[in-house]
Amino acid sequence: MNLLMDSETRVDQWLAIVMYGTLVFLAVLAVGLVADVIVRKAVDAARGKLKGDKQ
Repeated sequence: MNLLMDSETRVDQWLAIVMYGTLVFLAVLAVGLVADVIVRKAVDAARGKLKGDKQ
């Protein structure tokens, strides 16, 4: 019975690790996508200013 309980707690620990790992991965992915959009807008704005300066 103790072995069964130990294996169940191990499975619970692995499930918790996988769940939190997935949440962290999704959070990092979301932050990366938001940062990518912000950087692209900033780059486009900078390019627009450079083009405006050249003209």
